[in-house]
Amino acid sequence: NGIAYIPLARPWLKTVEAVENSAWGTANVDTFTLEVEFAASAVSPTMEAHALASVYSRDLGSIYEVHENTVSYSASGLQEMPTLPRSLGDLSALHLDSSVVTACDVEVDQNLYMQVTNLNVYQGMIKWFALRSPQALYTHFEFQMRDLLSEGLPITFSKDYRIKPTLSGAGTVVFVSETVNTPIQKSAATN
Repeated sequence: NGIAYIPLARPWLKTVEAVENSAWGTANVDTFTLEVEFAASAVSPTMEAHALASVYSRDLGSIYEVHENTVSYSASGLQEMPTLPRSLGDLSALHLDSSVVTACDVEVDQNLYMQVTNLNVYQGMIKWFALRSPQALYTHFEFQMRDLLSEGLPITFSKDYRIKPTLSGAGTVVFVSETVNTPIQKSAATN
């Protein structure tokens, strides 16, 4: 009774290069600001910040960014979200905050990249392979499910990528995307 996942590879093995390349180096950064937003219902919130730092100096390279986009849909069935933010990197994960999502397609340059029609099986794979616990009322898509930096969804040079959720009814969907970005290169390119 249930679902059995049989690993034919060892998905929990990670590369040192991926860990090192995603670290937030500050050697080429003049200031570093951490901005935190507390819920409006928080009463007298406080915060302490702690960090694990390396004695080795490195420049800021690739970092993970989180973006949130909200869309209200007036009908059920296959819908579309074509305006997720671009980055100088890959889409590592996508989280759909909604109780009406029943399936989802992901297309890159009009080619089907991922099609999830059985959310229970896919969420179980995320739990088993990625060792992440799916949250209630969210649908999670882990493009780096095996924790390999190289397995992100390649959107940097794509002309078009679209998220196409199937909905059981009208409702609002909050799209929370995690992208790997290189902000220093981005700011240099825009100057």
